[in-house]
This record gives sequence, C-alpha cells and structure tokens, in this order.
Amino acid sequence: MTIDERLERTIGRVTTWQELNQLEKNIKDRNGIDASVEAALLKRSTQLGIDYVLHETGLVGAPLSEAEQKIIAAIGEYAAILRRSNKYPSLTLQQIKRLGLCDAAEVSVCRNKPTKGYEVLIDADLEDLSYERIVLDHPTEFSARAVWFSRRTLGLRNESEKPPAETHSDINIRTDQLLDWLMERAKSNGWIIPPFTNAEAATAIGLGALSTFGRVHGNIQSRIDFACYICDLPPLGCAATETFEKAWGQEGRTWSFSVDELQRAAQERVWSIDDFQRIKVQARELPGIAYLPWREALSNSEQRVRVWASRWAKAANSSSTTDQRHLYRFPAEILEEVVPLDWTVKSLA
Repeated sequence: MTIDERLERTIGRVTTWQELNQLEKNIKDRNGIDASVEAALLKRSTQLGIDYVLHETGLVGAPLSEAEQKIIAAIGEYAAILRRSNKYPSLTLQQIKRLGLCDAAEVSVCRNKPTKGYEVLIDADLEDLSYERIVLDHPTEFSARAVWFSRRTLGLRNESEKPPAETHSDINIRTDQLLDWLMERAKSNGWIIPPFTNAEAATAIGLGALSTFGRVHGNIQSRIDFACYICDLPPLGCAATETFEKAWGQEGRTWSFSVDELQRAAQERVWSIDDFQRIKVQARELPGIAYLPWREALSNSEQRVRVWASRWAKAANSSSTTDQRHLYRFPAEILEEVVPLDWTVKSLA
C-alpha cells in the first residue's frame, strides 16, 4: 500500500471540513500534495458539502429524481467552495426549504443576471453542476421559460428572442390553485367532490402530463394531504378516483393506511368553504417539500397520524351507503366520533 493510498483512506474517513482543512495543511507541510491526493481531497470536500445540504434541508433519505440529485450535488459543491471562506449557502438552503429543489432551481435560472452561485461554479470550472446545465439536461422537469433562460446564460441560441410567458411555479400558488379547483367542483355538486383523476387535476393547475410532472403534482397533493391531517380532515388526495401508486406506503411501519376507506371518507364527505380555507392556511405554512413534514410527523408523532387515519377509516366504514358514493353525507353522529386532534403546524418548528 503506497502512502497515497493510505492518505486517500484517511481522507475518506474525515467527517468535517475543519478536519479536512487541517489534514490538507498537514499533508502540504510534510510531503506536498500530488494529483491523486488533491483529487481525493476535492472528492471528500464535495461529499461533505452534499451531506451538509441534505442535513440542513432535512432531505437525508428522501426519494429524489435524477435532476434533484444533481441539484443537491451542485449545492454541495457550492457549499464546499464557500466553506473555504468560512461561508455557507444559507439563502440557497432557505429557498429549497420554501420552494423545493426543482422550483428553487427554476426561480434561480429565470433571471436577467446569473446568480452568485452560478458565477462561483463557473469560476471553479464546474459549469456542468450549474442549475442551468441541470435544466437543459432534464428539460421535462422544468418550464419552457427556465429552459430559455438557461440556454441564454450558457451562451446557447434560443428560437425566440423573448422568453416564454411566466408561469406560476411557486409551490403555494400551485397549491392554492389545486384547492380552489377542488372547492369549485365540490361547490357545484352540493359540496361533495365529483370523481376526478390526478391527470385532470394536474391539467387544471397548468401542469402537463403526469408522465412528466407526476412528481411535481404528487408533491403538491401531499402538502395538501398533510394540511388535511393538521386540520383533522380526510386527505383530499384520496378524493381522486385513484391515488398515486407510491402514496400512503407502509414504509416499514407495523401498520398501513386504509387507503380504500380514506378514499371513501374524502369522496363522500360534505365539504365546506371553511374546510378549504383552513386547509389553505395550513398548507401555506408548510415547507415546499411535502416529504419533510410527513417524515417529521411519522417519526415523532406516529400514533397521532395513525389515530387520524384510523378515525376517518372508521367513519367511512360506519357509512350505511356503499353504492351512492357521491350522494352520501356522513351522519352527524359519525362525524362527532372524529374528535379534532390537538396538532398544529407550529409543532414542526
């Protein structure tokens, strides 16, 4: 085993930037740094940056698309570069928590002037890690406007001189749009939501095909479902004729969500303006990434989530109607059994 190999192993075991900086200094003082050791130091610094970003955003273990993984890697590299000056990408991390990964990248690239993060990566000869390059590598996960700005920033020709019209990419705007659409459908049907598909819902809020925007729509719907949990209402996502395939998974728990019963509870409920308003207020307080509050609740308050789900499943099972789903109204005595939970979004702080 050569000294370089031993050093690479040592570098790979470093857990903080402070340790890495000290190790780098020691190596320089003793033997100098050759290309292989320098590459190992850079690799470890980047991984520490990625670990830092995942930890700070609460996304450790979260299911991520290829584009989202690249965004995390880009911010990790950016964090590693800033760390050499004892700085951190605080604003970038706040933006991710508020908007989610792809929406944060979307907002960042749709500017007349490139962001500081882009300039830092370009100066480090890391254009491939820029948001702009990620957008062009995965155009179906971003708007045509984001693609236009990304091409311009990278010096590529666009077919039109002006960018496409701005779309509402902010997660809260899209969430409000979906809630308003569902409320109007309920209002026109005696406050019982008529049957709809997730594809119809996605189209209603300006998204494209679920094959492209399924993750985006699923995240919006999951935020609404968590707001329903906070409000002790049945999950609106279950009002769809079919839920998303990976929604409501058991994920190692000893119990599972009774999806069929939750669907009946949501589809048969007589909703109200107050219901939708309360859900909207709570949803606006949530992070942009639905995975975060759900993980928090299932980790720290699993029994509360289970009670919420089982109560609505019980209410659905207590229904005497099985063949007139969209005409049924829960009897008052059943609804009285569903006692509101003492839970607010503030507990996530």
